[in-house]
Amino acid sequence: MPVASFGAKFFIRLFYINREPTTPKQIIVNLIIAFCICQGCSTTRTQQSEILPNNSVSYPRNRTDLNQLRASFARFNNNDTSSLYEIKLCADVPYDKNPSKVVHKREPGHVFLIFSQCLNHNAAVSHAFGYYPVRPATVIFGKNVRSEVRNNGGREYDAEIAVRVKADLFFALLDSSITLASRKYNLNKFNCYDFGIGIFNSAAGIEVIPIQYVKFPFIWGRGGSPTGLYSQLKLLQEKDPYWASHIQFGQFNAPH
Repeated sequence: MPVASFGAKFFIRLFYINREPTTPKQIIVNLIIAFCICQGCSTTRTQQSEILPNNSVSYPRNRTDLNQLRASFARFNNNDTSSLYEIKLCADVPYDKNPSKVVHKREPGHVFLIFSQCLNHNAAVSHAFGYYPVRPATVIFGKNVRSEVRNNGGREYDAEIAVRVKADLFFALLDSSITLASRKYNLNKFNCYDFGIGIFNSAAGIEVIPIQYVKFPFIWGRGGSPTGLYSQLKLLQEKDPYWASHIQFGQFNAPH
């Protein structure tokens, strides 16, 4: 982007954020928050072919978060032929009383995944994780910034959709999630929503969840959001017989 164009957009955004009187500290905080509408959420319409299961895992070896994610995946037993395998896509909306509100008290909510292996003795091994920017404030200076994966074990959330998969697809998608997480974060082109729904749709096969973006506050355009996913799941539960029994709403906690 040309420097002049970036500068013009920057000051326009600054004006819109600070139309009401506030302290210098609050101006800075508001600016950062506004640029980080989805706290690690941004959005590219990722083509499914980009993230199809791939047994060849390639990612930056100096990424501590990805090494930790891979170590967490080692808990899954790929030699247990009697296990059941499930992948969940979860939406934590920012305001439970109004799930359509994109930001509430500076919180944008989150979309994340839970991978679970149900063993033959009814025990389950699970791992919950999501996609974030390393430093949310850096989105002020450029569209593509460094990303990271964080453990979302114990996180509260409001809606989920689950799909059962075969063992080979389950383990292939574990690998694919590591590869996909190495991509750069972009506020409007690739965020937690896109990361999660991309992996989930690869598991869902032909019954994919349509992409649905929402309008962000001020002039930050459109992008993926947990509020959009929540709305999608409501519609699917009402209109799609295939998915209706796989969707739940309520107050849940991701497994540790």
